[in-house]
Amino acid sequence: MEDVDMALMEYMRCQGKSYNDISERLQTAYPNNHGFSARSVRWYCVLHGISKMSDSEVNDIIGDAVQEVGCIYGRRMMKGYLESKSILVGESKVSISLQRVPPNHYASRRSRTMDRTNPRPYFA
Repeated sequence: MEDVDMALMEYMRCQGKSYNDISERLQTAYPNNHGFSARSVRWYCVLHGISKMSDSEVNDIIGDAVQEVGCIYGRRMMKGYLESKSILVGESKVSISLQRVPPNHYASRRSRTMDRTNPRPYFA
């Protein structure tokens, strides 16, 4: 993987190529080299911080979604809402972005978690 230009990997990921697509292209471009499996490509991207969307793009998407649905949605509901609009973002990125974009809404959601707990403790 050291022979591959990092700019090429970033370009392919930003174009929306999957790890399998990138792996196939690298295997045809470098037929004598090994280590271009989809898993190796994924590990390389994680190691170098290469993703399809930048954090600022995710923040913009989350900000627009919060304006549409309000501040009630947490990370799982927001992830599902974005998937319903054909926007695929990881749950951890959604969580981090929800903390950054509307910080006051994040604080209010965290303070309401006690409302959803069982008022009667369970004893076995």
